[in-house]
Amino acid sequence: MRSSQLSQVPWALSERDLAFAVGFMHARDRLWQLEMQRRISRGELAEILGPKALDTDKFLRTLGVHRAALADGGTDAGFKDR
Repeated sequence: MRSSQLSQVPWALSERDLAFAVGFMHARDRLWQLEMQRRISRGELAEILGPKALDTDKFLRTLGVHRAALADGGTDAGFKDR
């Protein structure tokens, strides 16, 4: 659950459930962070943020962060290249 200030507020009936809840919240936020970093590097923010992010996407694609990472030995980690 999130508070009105968007901070995470776990609650549970047992210590074990609390540990699970904290782990789940951490994993959810980390997955979101990784997905955003992937989209930033590929210049694909407008796909989820809308037209306001197009200029940013154009700039990031011009920089070629994703191409540079691939040229340096990085992989797409199973993501389809567009």
